[in-house]
Amino acid sequence: VNLNTQYQNGFGNSMSSMLEHGLVTESIEVNSITLEHFIEQEEIQMQNVCLIKIDIEGGEIKLLKQSERFLMEHRPTIYLSLHPAWFPNLDNDTNEIADILFRIYRVYDTSGREYNQSQFLEAVNSGVHSFVLEV
Repeated sequence: VNLNTQYQNGFGNSMSSMLEHGLVTESIEVNSITLEHFIEQEEIQMQNVCLIKIDIEGGEIKLLKQSERFLMEHRPTIYLSLHPAWFPNLDNDTNEIADILFRIYRVYDTSGREYNQSQFLEAVNSGVHSFVLEV
């Protein structure tokens, strides 16, 4: 986990990230598990899951790439908050996210407006960062 203490008050706040961004002044190593492993470990029955919120300060691309097969199989509704300012390669990462999402989901903003893939990319680039993903 990386932290830029110039802008943040310490690890564990909403701005710690696994990605480097700007001047990283502190880092710590933490254990992690995949979404799929967490679901298995906690014995969560996916048919009982009505919503998954993903708000992980720039780690969205890593999670979505790693979880694509799982999401394709279970198709849970997701509330996704993107943090493109953290993306190491903004255009490439945003395009990869869009490719994954639009293979699985219909994508809406929080007001209910549905996006196609090019509209989604335009929206992200213009500052819309929260989306609802449904089948």
